[in-house]
Amino acid sequence: MKPSMNRSEYQRLELIVPPKWDYKVRKLISKLLIVTGRFFKQRLFACQETRVWRTGDEEGNIWWSAYDPVLDCFIDRLSEEQMRNWLEQRHLNSDAE
Repeated sequence: MKPSMNRSEYQRLELIVPPKWDYKVRKLISKLLIVTGRFFKQRLFACQETRVWRTGDEEGNIWWSAYDPVLDCFIDRLSEEQMRNWLEQRHLNSDAE
């Protein structure tokens, strides 16, 4: 035998079901997942190439600096020719391995 239930009780019980996530919450979670994914992608697949940049001093001299993440090596204040030699030597050593 089926228990009797009036309309108001039925409606109250129907509201027990958790509401669907609204659009703003889904969009926020989606953005959060995208940003988190980008962060981990950058960290896990970080560029292993040597980074080179130039700087200048007060006298107008140009100096070159570099960082090699593979060797965890930083060099600073080299002339252009010295930097080219260092990069070439590094490239030759990596080919030999």
